[in-house]
Amino acid sequence: MDLAEEDRHLTTFITPHGRYYHCRGPMGFAATRDAYCLRGDLALQGITNCVKVVDDILLFDSDLPTHFRRVFQMLSRCRTHGITLNKDKSLVAATNVSFCGYNISPEGIAADPEKVAAIRDYPTPSNITDLRSFMGLVNQLADFSPEIAATDQPLRPLMSPKRSFTWTPDHDQAFGKVKAALLSPPVLAPFNPKLPVTLQTDASCLYGLGYALFQEHGHGQLRLVQCGSRFLTDAESRYATIELEMLAASWAMGKCRLYLAGLQHFTLHTDHRPLIPILNHYTLDAIENPRLQRLRVKMAPYVFTAVWRAGKTLCVPDALSRAPVSHPTFDNEEECTMTAAHVRSLVSTNATSTDGQATAPILDDDRTLQELRALIDLFLPLADHLFLSSANHLISLFC
Repeated sequence: MDLAEEDRHLTTFITPHGRYYHCRGPMGFAATRDAYCLRGDLALQGITNCVKVVDDILLFDSDLPTHFRRVFQMLSRCRTHGITLNKDKSLVAATNVSFCGYNISPEGIAADPEKVAAIRDYPTPSNITDLRSFMGLVNQLADFSPEIAATDQPLRPLMSPKRSFTWTPDHDQAFGKVKAALLSPPVLAPFNPKLPVTLQTDASCLYGLGYALFQEHGHGQLRLVQCGSRFLTDAESRYATIELEMLAASWAMGKCRLYLAGLQHFTLHTDHRPLIPILNHYTLDAIENPRLQRLRVKMAPYVFTAVWRAGKTLCVPDALSRAPVSHPTFDNEEECTMTAAHVRSLVSTNATSTDGQATAPILDDDRTLQELRALIDLFLPLADHLFLSSANHLISLFC
């Protein structure tokens, strides 16, 4: 992709032989990648059942004749827009494909076998850098095996730079269990909005939040659609138990919003009984706790019924909440910061003098405040006049 002549000097680099700049988008440049993706998206725009992620293209259909026509349409678009495809990397009319790290088949979605093989052959970490690389692979595939949340817990303290890296037999055993769990992961079921949906959530005041989204596929068989967990923020770690359980439900619905939004109904399972009447019967004005009220507002777009389940029966979310794998996002931090700032402002208001003597010297020295006070003195009588006129008009209409 050619660069504009007036901007080429911005890519100038120095070599022993002089200074040079790029005439085309350099490899690895963020803007080049975005422009490349945009051109590819525009080239394939309008093709039904076509998914494109960077340079990977996926076409899917229910019958072969339609699929062949779709493939021909895609190839024609690529020829028109000058897109070259690698024949060796192309696969047509397949029922099992690997796409963007996932293995897609009629049975559902599973981890890419190549990535599972990489974990199977991963050597025992000898330092913190090796362990962090391994855990990065594990975190990417954690959704496919809820067992990982319990098996990788002994390894996580070793990633802290504050402690020395000492590999023990317990770590070696946990390392083997994690790889075994990933080598035989359960298959995630494709979501079907016509089947009953159950969302299970749990919170641990010492660790984090966890959830698991299931669908019933007949005869009481629950198949996992999605699961996840995260650590608590510093502010959330001081929440009351009922607030943490409410937060777990609200956060889980947000993570599963692509599945839950628009559903006529789904069931929420929680092991905290006091939440049931709040979620099922209370109106917003009946919820006195401001934090619970805000969290309930976030659940307003969803239609669900909360059901109490004993904690020992919620195995997946309980395990995930006790061994979270992801960290809070900016939105979680921002909410806690706003809450803390709100409380501090109340304390500050109560501690401020109300007689005006402490602020009088500031008003006399600040020019902006003097101008503001002059405007208030100028328009306040006018405001009183307008208010009295409006009040008299209303009295004449209704009295």
